[in-house]
Amino acid sequence: MKRGRTGFTLIEILLAVTLATILMAAVLAVLGGVARDQRRLSAVEKTTHPAAAIELLRWDLTNAESITSTADGGVVLRGHGGIDQASLEPTNRLTRVTYRIHRERGDSSLFREQSYLDDPIRPEPWGDLVMRDVRGIAVSPAGNPKSPQLQVQLLRKNDTITELLWVQ
Repeated sequence: MKRGRTGFTLIEILLAVTLATILMAAVLAVLGGVARDQRRLSAVEKTTHPAAAIELLRWDLTNAESITSTADGGVVLRGHGGIDQASLEPTNRLTRVTYRIHRERGDSSLFREQSYLDDPIRPEPWGDLVMRDVRGIAVSPAGNPKSPQLQVQLLRKNDTITELLWVQ
């Protein structure tokens, strides 16, 4: 006498679990690729539009106690304009921020480098790409020497971006 099958065998269950695992891994790989492409596109957008670069410069210049030009055409700011690398939130720690033009294979980009000065054991240096296709940067006082107004110029291949920034 034969009994009717009412359940699945162990082999069938293991096969189903294996197939589900493979499908989930494929779905996660596709979603990871989409997220990576999204981050890449937003990074390209951020580095090609000057508004984000000008706002970052405004933040650093507002919090700077001293501004120094470097021999290679960069700008060094010293003040309390530190930004946390992970959250991009202000830290208000004593910081040296350097804007430099990095030239590589005919391309040039504006980079921001930061290190903390209030803890010499842990300066936590880090840098970030601010804007692509920048050939030079210049920061100079605008108008009255007692006025808190600075002129910032970003020299690009085809144009020059000039902004007057009010800093306190």
